[in-house]
Amino acid sequence: MRNALWLSLLIATALHAETSASHSFPQPCPEVQSAALALFQHNGLPLTPDPACPLCFTGKTEHLKDAAGHPVHGARTAIKRYMDTSRDGRNIPGAWLVHRDLTTTANLRLEQTATACTGHLLFGYSWYATEILVILPVDGDPASRPSNLRLEHEYLDQITKDVRPHP
Repeated sequence: MRNALWLSLLIATALHAETSASHSFPQPCPEVQSAALALFQHNGLPLTPDPACPLCFTGKTEHLKDAAGHPVHGARTAIKRYMDTSRDGRNIPGAWLVHRDLTTTANLRLEQTATACTGHLLFGYSWYATEILVILPVDGDPASRPSNLRLEHEYLDQITKDVRPHP
């Protein structure tokens, strides 16, 4: 079940890969990397290097925090605040959804140029959703949504504050 959930998240992330948030830092990538990894570690989302991609990092957590380190309580809050809600996800009119087991995956990629380091960040969200009609559960499936990029920009802004000023 966890593998299927992970696979659906990877597919959803790949389908929306063009929507990552980007930021250009005047510092070299090793300095940006150090600040970024420290921030993610502090917020309970340790990133590990991707062996297939230099300067790429990924991490996963079930305890989402914003860039300031404040917990995001529950999948419903995360959906409203950090996900694309252009489609509410309901299949049956009048039904409501119960969301549980929110998992967040972070993908950070750094690119060094002659004068700057560009950071690309994308969060992926998945959870288990149960559709309820009146009081009866009618459907339950793994679910995911693309990011609205708000949390990515919050993290990139915080990394900007945390990285040493470049002379």
